[in-house]
Amino acid sequence: MAFACTQKDFGTGAESSFAKVEIAADGKITFHHTGAEIGTGVSTSQAIACAKWLGKPAAEVRMAIIDCPELPVVTSGDPYMMSHGEQDELSANPRWSLELISPASATNSAFYFTHSTHEAARVVFTHGLWPVAMAVA
Repeated sequence: MAFACTQKDFGTGAESSFAKVEIAADGKITFHHTGAEIGTGVSTSQAIACAKWLGKPAAEVRMAIIDCPELPVVTSGDPYMMSHGEQDELSANPRWSLELISPASATNSAFYFTHSTHEAARVVFTHGLWPVAMAVA
């Protein structure tokens, strides 16, 4: 299991993307994302994005997931109104994020959402699949 997060314009904006990728013992890939599917095709595009590092798309996709017991993240304040000092203070908590979810849009789906998906899949590959493959080679 791996997690990834991206933030855009930290300090001046409110864009974020969280992704979790899991591989079961039978090879089934399950994907979780904070992005919401509202007919834009984000669930399909993100399932396919897993294939960049894992060789196949996710078989199970769960969208609009903002509660993750394995990595509890908290958010507070208004990202457009809070001062940089307040953000610095809050960021002392490694589980704090400026935002948990971003609006569904072409840019978010194509770039921000996909970046966190690629990174979560990359972590599974580089810290899970690759070491195991090298150990049995």
